[in-house]
Amino acid sequence: MDYKKILELLIVFAAFFIIVYFGYYGLIRRPFIRATKKQKEKKMPADLSIMKHYYKIDVEKIGYNKCLSLLNFVNALLIAIMMMIVIGFKYYVLQMIIAAALVIPTVWFSYALVARILRKKERKINNV
Repeated sequence: MDYKKILELLIVFAAFFIIVYFGYYGLIRRPFIRATKKQKEKKMPADLSIMKHYYKIDVEKIGYNKCLSLLNFVNALLIAIMMMIVIGFKYYVLQMIIAAALVIPTVWFSYALVARILRKKERKINNV
């Protein structure tokens, strides 16, 4: 592969990662952090709700900001990686099929890893 092509792909990856990261920050994370305590339960992002209810992570102890920072990074990284994989295929129908097949397993696997990391942080806070 040509170095120019690799450099071009890395620039596209970085640009897409930055756009998704700051988009997530501005549209989801910032309004949630600024919400009052009563509004936090209503405005809770879906990924944070998954960590709280499905994986039984105590996000209040760890801190909403730390949890959302980690999830923000992971979500942006996942979307950028999936975009780079899908962009390599020529036909749009194939791109859609590959993207649909990649979304659920990668999100499930990455959220399981994030839940492990958050459990370790929770144990450190509880001194267990």
